[in-house]
Parts: sequence; C-alpha cells; structure tokens
Amino acid sequence: MIRKTKNDSHRLPICPPANQPTCPGSLRLTRYSYFIIFIVGIYGITGFPFAEFQGQNQPGFIAWAQIEQASETEPVVIEEADYLKATGVDETFDLVGHVRLRHGETVLTSDRVLYHRLDGVVTLDGQVRITRENSTLLADHATYYEKTQYALGTGGVRLDDLAEGTTLTGEQAKYYHKPRWAIVTGRPRMKRQIGENEVVITGQRLEYYFAEADTLVQAIAQDSVTVIDYNEGVTITCQRTEYFRTGEWAHFSGDPRLVKQESGAEYDIIVTGKEMTYDFNKKIAIVYDSVRIVRGPLQGLCDTIRYDSARQQIHMISNPVIWDANSEIRGDDILLELKDNKVSQATITGRAIGAYAPNDSADVKRSSIEGRKMLVTFDGASVRTITAFQNATSTYHPSESAGGPPGSNVVRAKQITIELDHGKLLNISAEGSVEGTYRALLRQ
Repeated sequence: MIRKTKNDSHRLPICPPANQPTCPGSLRLTRYSYFIIFIVGIYGITGFPFAEFQGQNQPGFIAWAQIEQASETEPVVIEEADYLKATGVDETFDLVGHVRLRHGETVLTSDRVLYHRLDGVVTLDGQVRITRENSTLLADHATYYEKTQYALGTGGVRLDDLAEGTTLTGEQAKYYHKPRWAIVTGRPRMKRQIGENEVVITGQRLEYYFAEADTLVQAIAQDSVTVIDYNEGVTITCQRTEYFRTGEWAHFSGDPRLVKQESGAEYDIIVTGKEMTYDFNKKIAIVYDSVRIVRGPLQGLCDTIRYDSARQQIHMISNPVIWDANSEIRGDDILLELKDNKVSQATITGRAIGAYAPNDSADVKRSSIEGRKMLVTFDGASVRTITAFQNATSTYHPSESAGGPPGSNVVRAKQITIELDHGKLLNISAEGSVEGTYRALLRQ
C-alpha cells in the first residue's frame, strides 16, 4: 500500500522484480516538495528510470498521491488504483485497474489513467466515468484538463443531467465546466423526461446547457434535426432547433416539417413552413410563413397556422385556403375542427367563398357559394356540406352534359346550405329573404 503522511521525512521503497512478492513499502512525502524529492530519489539514489508500486491480490488496495500545482484550482488527488507507475522524465503517473481520482467536486474513474503533471492533462481509457454535481459523463475514452476542468469524451458517450431528467448520447462529447455546457456529435441524441412524457431530439450537432449556465436555452440541435414527442405522436424535422427549459417549448427553423400520427388513421397531418414553435406541455405548434398543411387529398395554404393537438384544432390565419380534388374554400380566417385526427368541420370567417365542381365538369366553370361566415363539414377528406351565413349567395353552373340549359342559377338568402358528393351538387336549401334568379348563357 502507498500512503502519504504529514511526516516531513521521505522514504522511497525499491520494489522487487515482477516474479517476486510485492513489497509493502510506504511513501512519505512533504506537503509542497515531495514530487521533486520523488524524482530525485528515483534518479539520484536508486538510479532507476521509474518506480513501480503494485497492489496485486489485495482487493482493498488503495494507492493515492496528491499533486500540488501553482494554479487556482484544487490539486488532483489519486484516491485508488491497483497499479501505479511514475516516470521521472516527464513527471507522468500511469495508473491501472479501478482507478479513481478526485479534482475538487469532480470525480474521475476509469480502467487506466495517464496523468501528465507538467501539462495538467489526465487521459482516461476504459469505462470512463466523470461525475460533477448532478451530472455524469460516461465514455470509452476521455481527456481531462486540470486547469479548465474541461473534458473530452469519445466512444459510446453518455451524459446524464439528473437534475433535469435529461440524457445525451453520441460518439463524442465536449464537456465544459464554466459555464457548464456540452457539445455532443456523432449521431447525438437527447432524451428528456417531462413527467410521463418523453421527448427525443437528434441531429448532427447538439449543444446542451445545464441549469447552472444561467440561460433560458437548454439545448440547440443543428443539421438534419428530428424532434419527437412520443406521447402526442408528433415528429418535427428541420435544420435547427432551440429547446427552452422555461415553459418546455422549442423553436424550429430551416424548413420545419411537423407530422402528427394517429394510431389507425388513414392519413397523417403534415404541416410545413419557414419557422415553427412547439409547446411540449400544451401540445401547441405555431407555424409561420408560407405554411402548407396536408391530410391526404385535403390540403391548405396560409401565412400562419396554430395547431392545438390537445384540443384538436387547426387555426389558419391570414390568406387561408383549403381544397380537395373537387372543391376550394377561402376566407379571412379558417378554423379546422378535428375528430380522431380527421377534419370533421371548418369555420370560415370574413369574406368566405367556396367553389366546387364534379370530376366530369371540364366543360363548365366551378359553381360557388359565399357569405360573411361559412360552416363546412367533411366526409373523410371530401367536402360534404357548405353552409353560408349573412348575405349568402349561391351561384350554380349546371353541366351541359347533364342535359341542363346553359347558364347559372343564383340564390340569395340569409342562410344557404348545399350538399355535395365529391363536388357534385345533390341538394340546396335557403332560409330568410330568399331570392332566386336564372342567368342564361347567350351563345354567339
């Protein structure tokens, strides 16, 4: 066993060859100059180029030495190892087997450690574990810098933030001390537990900021980013995302794309735009600029969408339009109501206009219905009924192939409802101050 005592004298044991029993010698050093004496003792007294200390077949063996440096940081303490070798040329400690070091509040363990005293660099190989307060870095290999307390881990990296319930994995991690943050690369993945909900973020590069970093941003992922809200069945892809710990929400840029999946649903809901935010608690996504929404044959465009997944609502704001193969709906504002991830109805306000035509109506222009407000119901992804309110007007263009005369039927009323089957008019009803006219089409 190797011990350092407070005795001011020093004694260096000369260990026997490897094929002889291990010596039980002790190492007694002064507080400030023992390392220099250690080297002088090796070279000046013994003539050996290095000294070895072994603790074989001793489960409780502890080998430790304390290295003082002229720096503001606390010294590195070697608390445990099965085997220690110290060289005098470059002042390096080689420790093997159950190695445990302490540097202030940081604890480092590994299968093997090379501690370069002059450079203040600790190299760890095999089952590396670096623990600092409520965080732990695991890796196959790591390099630790004593002065800055910066660590670089490689191979099977895992970084656990126990205080935040967050785990990061990848092939390489740069772990900084002040401020406390990390950069993970090599297929990085962040998993965050929010109550019973699990959120996963992946990308090519992931920055993570611990709570002590005093920043609202918790994580930044870049390049081919994927964010998954498993409980809600929401997947968002983009080129960059910033995840904020306050309020548990994220900002997405670089062509974000949201996909909402529902078990048993025929179609997914897909929303794209230039920018996007998503609230992981309230399950609300807000998408900006050139927004497009698709659910099977039903599609839509607008400037902004507010998608409330929990309340099953999609609010289309500013220049909204929705359409399927046979109809098109426009207005100042469109609110889509969902049921079981299917669009059940839409409320259109402002100057609401609907246009429709059956598939075989290439010979006539589309019929229309309009009003200050409109309610649309859907059968699957197709428009089933349209009801216009307040100054409602219906203009119907019958198909000549159906045997009707050329022209259009115009109906005005307080309320008009039309029933459609894939764009074909089945029925029309009007209520309140009803007026009807027929406009003949003059042939030349």
